[in-house]
Amino acid sequence: MTDTSAADYIVIGAGSSGATVASRLAEQGASVILLEAGRKDNTKLVTVPGMITTVHTVPQLKHQVTWSQYSVPQKHAAERRVPMTRGKVLGGSSSVNGMLFVRGNKANFDSWAAEGCEGWSYEDVLPAYKRLENWEGGASDLRGSGGPSR
Repeated sequence: MTDTSAADYIVIGAGSSGATVASRLAEQGASVILLEAGRKDNTKLVTVPGMITTVHTVPQLKHQVTWSQYSVPQKHAAERRVPMTRGKVLGGSSSVNGMLFVRGNKANFDSWAAEGCEGWSYEDVLPAYKRLENWEGGASDLRGSGGPSR
């Protein structure tokens, strides 16, 4: 982008969704500004899997990479406010989840489709999962290879 005074799109938040949207728009030739309030995700709080417990239990550290949000008081939890960890870091909440990747449940996707959410059955979303994956066992009917996630 040569003209820094304008862009086709401004994407707020460089989490999993925002970064993907910005990337896809740029791949199509659009000029994109991607804004993220948090820091780079190169801190050991994010890059060392065992640090996830520390991030969630030490308030001084938690504030460095999360928004430290809480729910409203929960009636069925003795009015307790439940922590809702939301990443304030490049990569968003996916950067503060202990480096875990869990596919959505097939039954959930299929139930959404049955309720009328066209395009959301497991078979519909499977190609997106496969594009994302770089499965060590190689591509198969259920797994992808060559994607950014291992």
